[in-house]
Amino acid sequence: MNDGASIRPSWWYLSVGVALAAVGCGLFVYFVWNGLSHMTDPVTQIVVPGEADLKLTRPGRYTVFLEEQSVVNGRIFSNAKPIVGLKCSVRQNNAGGGDILMRKASSSISYSLSGRSGRSVMEFSIREAGGVSVRMRI
Repeated sequence: MNDGASIRPSWWYLSVGVALAAVGCGLFVYFVWNGLSHMTDPVTQIVVPGEADLKLTRPGRYTVFLEEQSVVNGRIFSNAKPIVGLKCSVRQNNAGGGDILMRKASSSISYSLSGRSGRSVMEFSIREAGGVSVRMRI
């Protein structure tokens, strides 16, 4: 009953499998690249001296980054010199709001992405979500 003819899948099945794998790899690379290149989009930027009102949606720790290379509202900023005397204050905007304690960043984080580069310099924590006013000056 075995007449020696073996059944093999056609090359067409192999080419479909390779094409699907290539499309899957291409989509993976696209989504990773797109996600990384837009990672800094929701970040609020403040040109020093300056201030901004933020709505923080979760309690927790927030980090302040100092950008050495940046683009803000179409203007290019570049600063390779160390910043001496940078002062940052954060104030809670609710009814009993007061100054929030600022401290040196507990971890050293730096990034370089989409024409922007920076490093962590300060951090603060909030116990409840809400608005805060951030003021930065030298």
